[in-house]
Amino acid sequence: MRIPTFVYLSVWLCMGLGCGSEDTSCEERKKEIEHLEGRLFTQDGNSVQANVRAELMRAYASFANACHDTDETPEMLFRRADLLRSAGRFQEAMTQLRDVHDHYGEY
Repeated sequence: MRIPTFVYLSVWLCMGLGCGSEDTSCEERKKEIEHLEGRLFTQDGNSVQANVRAELMRAYASFANACHDTDETPEMLFRRADLLRSAGRFQEAMTQLRDVHDHYGEY
């Protein structure tokens, strides 16, 4: 039996965005982000660790999805856009910045 492509895509997106983890509070998500931010740069401080950057981008997105009404959300999305830019994913970064602009005008 073949599983449709959209099922694979849905599972993949849920894994990346933290679906099923609604029990995680916004405070716990912020602590995870702080931990990842502390590990982002290499020991010499001149470059980022790509695997930590990827985890951090997912954590920012997860925070924004679960805690979209908090004051920190636009900042998390802005930081995610910066990481996307640093990873060379310029179109995604621009889309993220547009989202901040369109939905958080006072930010």
